[in-house]
Parts: sequence; structure tokens; C-alpha cells
Amino acid sequence: MKKTYDIYADEKIAEIVKKLITSNSIKLKSCPFCKKSPTVGIPGKIVDICCGSCGVSMIYVKADCLTSDEIKTYDTKIYMYNLKAETKALAKITDLWNTRK
Repeated sequence: MKKTYDIYADEKIAEIVKKLITSNSIKLKSCPFCKKSPTVGIPGKIVDICCGSCGVSMIYVKADCLTSDEIKTYDTKIYMYNLKAETKALAKITDLWNTRK
């Protein structure tokens, strides 16, 4: 099965995404409907958590939880914010997914 971070062509970007998704600080609960493990995508300016089994998903715009200075770090060459901002956005949507708000 293809991992979420394998979709990135640039190896540097893929490595950053892999670190974010597989870090010990990011713990996702299983899908609330089918109890399967969800996948995480962080393409561009959004974070997406999706259950591949039943299709339920949650999409979050990264800029909604970033400061104006963090938003300015967006790099149009790699379509990512700096690592701190990416981590903050991923942590926010993980919290939302896990609390089912």
C-alpha cells in the first residue's frame, strides 16, 4: 500500500512530510464510523485526513491556525510552509479529528 508521503515527487518534500506524519507527536484515532486507520495528506495549503475504507474525511485550511508571520513562510516552489507551521497545522487538524468536533 502506498503511503501518503510517497505521492510527493521531490524527495526533500517527501522526507519532510514523512517526518510530520510519522512523528510520535501525531497520534490519530481510528475512523469513528468503521474503526479503520485514516490516512493523512498535507498537499499545499490544506491538511486532509481521510478514511480509505468508508470515505469519511476532514479537510482543514492550514492558514486558519497560523499567524501572519507563519503564513508568510509559504514556499511556492515546494508548496509548503516552513516545518514549524506545517507541524502546527497538522497538530491542529489531528486534535479536531481526535475530538470529533
